[in-house]
Amino acid sequence: MIKIITDSSADLKESFIKKNNIEVIKIPIYYNEKDISDLPYNEFLNLLENKNNKILTSQINPNTYIDIFKKYKNDIILYISLGSGFSGLFSSANLAKQMLSEEINVDNIYLFDSGSASLAQGYLVEKANELKDKDISIVIDELNKIKNKMHFITIIDDLSYLYTSGRLSKTSAFLGNSLNIKPIISVLNNKIEIIKKIRGTKNANEFLKDFLIEKNGINLRIGCIKNNNNYLKLKEILLNYVEFEINKIISCHVGPSCYGIFFIEK
Repeated sequence: MIKIITDSSADLKESFIKKNNIEVIKIPIYYNEKDISDLPYNEFLNLLENKNNKILTSQINPNTYIDIFKKYKNDIILYISLGSGFSGLFSSANLAKQMLSEEINVDNIYLFDSGSASLAQGYLVEKANELKDKDISIVIDELNKIKNKMHFITIIDDLSYLYTSGRLSKTSAFLGNSLNIKPIISVLNNKIEIIKKIRGTKNANEFLKDFLIEKNGINLRIGCIKNNNNYLKLKEILLNYVEFEINKIISCHVGPSCYGIFFIEK
């Protein structure tokens, strides 16, 4: 059987994690040089909503990966990581595997780059769990097929967080907020791309719905960081979805008002 490991960038329900014994490695989050990874979600959001608070994420130390890989050294290990284009986690896990090769046989350790995050990464973890009794080559092949058909699209309500995280200029963030511009952002293939700039939340929500229909989307998942009216309006125009809470790691970079959808292109 395959032991599935992921990191806290993946959006998974706590009940699923416990039932299937998924190992989730926490990505460090720092506020005033203190690790707040375990801070209750609501308390974390209160900190995040104050834009003067500098909240930063950090890499998982290779030694952390080594300890976990050694813990499951008698299993076939599959680690599904946050996309390598957004973080050094995949490289850190690779380094840990190389370091560990001097001590034990690491042929049973497989590292899979999700190329994405959040809802998309979580979906890959769930699919891997469904297939964990099969040969590892079959599992990885299936995950690659899914990667080629998945879409993860978000709406950023407040662009100032993208400015703070260095992904948008101050002028662009100010103008976007002033003009009520809603960038539609795709998070796939290790790239963050603005696929559309739309004025007004209603139009942005309609775009998500139309995009889902255009791509014949199935297995729809939706999620937000903090419930807000714009997200609630999106829920009113969508059908047959599973809802998730978007994790702290993502919210550090996009702010508390971000929400989005994930689906597989049929």
